[in-house]
Amino acid sequence: MKVREDRGFTLVELLIVVAIIGILAAIAIPQFGAYRRRGYNSAAISDMRNTRTTQEAMMADFQDYGASHSATSTYNNTAEIAGSSNNVGTLFLSTARTTTAVQQVSLSRGVTIIADPLEANSLNGTYLGKGVNATGDTVYGVDSDTTAIYRSNCTVAGTCGAADLLKVPADAASGDQFSGVAGWTQM
Repeated sequence: MKVREDRGFTLVELLIVVAIIGILAAIAIPQFGAYRRRGYNSAAISDMRNTRTTQEAMMADFQDYGASHSATSTYNNTAEIAGSSNNVGTLFLSTARTTTAVQQVSLSRGVTIIADPLEANSLNGTYLGKGVNATGDTVYGVDSDTTAIYRSNCTVAGTCGAADLLKVPADAASGDQFSGVAGWTQM
């Protein structure tokens, strides 16, 4: 009886398998980055919606919108509050007239939010909110005069930050601040 020897794969077969794996990796890796970026952007949108809900609750309870500040500071109309790169952050909103009216909004990792009335005392009853994820590619904006969410591309994709949050339209006398402003589109 003849004993059959086990044979391995030929070099050509191995090269074909390696080539197929290389092609699949070349397709999958860029897509993976795009999916991650969309996930980061979704976190910023979610945090913006939570901030909007908190702002509307403050208006219903205290007849005043809140302004961004950290846990240790008081009312600050220009504060930006960020989730750190290692953990989540918290946005504190307090009204101008009563510093005891403080609400907390949890922020996802890497998300920065500014949510302030258009005037320091917020007596005009409107606010703007801006949010961005540091590793996303889009800055998002909300206005109390509309339920829409607006978007604008970051200066450099993947490195959004405080400079992108400053891309806010000028204070209009009334109505939606983002509508019709160059660089901002409604989602």
